Amino acid sequence: MTTPRKPTLIAFAVVAILALAGCGSTGSREAIVILPETEAELGRKLHDRTVEQYGGEYQDAALSDLVDRIVRRLGEAEEESDLPYTVILLDSPMPVAITNPGGNIFLARGLFALIDDETELASVLAHEMGHVTARHWA
Repeated sequence: MTTPRKPTLIAFAVVAILALAGCGSTGSREAIVILPETEAELGRKLHDRTVEQYGGEYQDAALSDLVDRIVRRLGEAEEESDLPYTVILLDSPMPVAITNPGGNIFLARGLFALIDDETELASVLAHEMGHVTARHWA
């Protein structure tokens, strides 16, 4: 008896990004033009508020390294790989993932209690990266 193969990280991420197309969509086609510098500044302003609201930053070097490695691999697979992504771990028991302007992605430690492996983490990160790419915050 053979066991089924797990999908590769990139294949899973592509499916997650494609599934994101309908996530939170209002159907509106209005264009909002914001300079990258303005977006980055807004992200910096919201960073402190988000960190404070969710219990501060969570320090775990091994987890940070894992997340950074996955984000790099996902970034290599996307068309707009020049977008900056910064992942901040939050010290909250809530299973939360949040995206702010400027490429900030926040993952609460409570989320990691629900994630079984790197593939599931990659799908969460791909989903949040999709929000950054689509600039859903706007």
